Amino acid sequence: MQRTFDDLGTPLSDVTFCVIDLETTGGDRNNDYITEIGAIKMRGAYRPLLVLSMLHAEFLVAEQAKISIAGSGDVKAHATGSADVSIMGSGDVEVSGGAKCKVSKAGSGDVRCS
Repeated sequence: MQRTFDDLGTPLSDVTFCVIDLETTGGDRNNDYITEIGAIKMRGAYRPLLVLSMLHAEFLVAEQAKISIAGSGDVKAHATGSADVSIMGSGDVEVSGGAKCKVSKAGSGDVRCS
């Protein structure tokens, strides 16, 4: 006989979960890596804690880049056309390659374009 959620005792709406999201550069374990980790602690629809962290966020973009930082961590990009950079956290962004940079900044991070 298959058990139901009611058989567990505590309703799922009263259980605290930690939902984790990983962003990577791809699926090859030998050549790709994790660039961002996000975690949300939640119970029902209530989210008492959100954690977002940029990790090892270095990547190459041929013509254009769209970079957004909401947490902390540094990003390096290479773009030859354009780069839209949005900083809401404390990370620094460095864009090389001569791209025209458009920056919107609400956080404390620095942006360097060259």
